[in-house]
Amino acid sequence: MIKIYDSKYRGVCDVEDQDQINFTSWFCYQYPKYATLYFHVVNESSMPVQGRVKAKKKGLKAGVSDIIILLKRGEYSGLIIELKRKDKSKSPVRKEQKWFLDEVGQQQFFTAICYGFEEAQKCVREYILIN
Repeated sequence: MIKIYDSKYRGVCDVEDQDQINFTSWFCYQYPKYATLYFHVVNESSMPVQGRVKAKKKGLKAGVSDIIILLKRGEYSGLIIELKRKDKSKSPVRKEQKWFLDEVGQQQFFTAICYGFEEAQKCVREYILIN
């Protein structure tokens, strides 16, 4: 099951890249002992065509979530977050992204779609508390 973290905010908001940068800084500062278990999957499509072709040959896959934290908690193998812009209307979830979350959820990962930096923080705080 994919958990949705949505503040219901609609309006001007940071771009996803800024939320990703803020989240990475916050996570590594807040949880330094877990920083090595955290990574961002660079799956953005802003690279040139030749770079994208090479990246796909090396294993780049459409839909892979933005944030992966390989920290076991309770029944979960880790936390997978698809980070979106705070204003849900500006950043729809693509079918490949939902498919990926469903697939890793079946592998005992806690999966979430978080709309904005603050919602991603909330998700992590809840996840860390799971026994």
